[in-house]
Amino acid sequence: MIQKQFLGHHAAVELLEEKSARIDSLERALWLQRQNQMRAALRVRTVKEELEEKTLRGDVKGLVEDINVFLRKGGAEKRKALLPFVCDLMRSAALRDETTDAGSKKMRWHKTSRQILAVIKKKGGGGSGRFVFATLGSAADSTVMSEWNGAKVRLKPGEYLVNVVAVAVIYKQLMA
Repeated sequence: MIQKQFLGHHAAVELLEEKSARIDSLERALWLQRQNQMRAALRVRTVKEELEEKTLRGDVKGLVEDINVFLRKGGAEKRKALLPFVCDLMRSAALRDETTDAGSKKMRWHKTSRQILAVIKKKGGGGSGRFVFATLGSAADSTVMSEWNGAKVRLKPGEYLVNVVAVAVIYKQLMA
């Protein structure tokens, strides 16, 4: 009888050990699933967060990928001035003297880049132009001002045919 009780207890202990091992196994699996969910939650980021991270890391590969996506989506047709402006800024940075941080005389800015910089300088005031020049290493002030002055329309005071022609050219460009 004692032997039967011992065998019964022994079977119960074995059953409890099996159940305990199964519980441990399930707890480990649950822990792993929680860890995977936490990692997945960390991977889900907004575009803004990704851009900030790429900016902080200086992620050139990410920048190139973004430019390629922009081009594939037809962004270059919608925003014709954007890509030349970014390219000009990068080329200007690459041509700068490492020791003096002076800009290069070899740099030739696209017309649209000069126009953007001229509008920033004139509409934003001199401080905006100096800020852009200091932070981005943009075109020289003389380059920006020559673009602004070259695009300026000069009208004669009074009713002259040249004034009508100048306004007609502006209107035609706006309609295009």
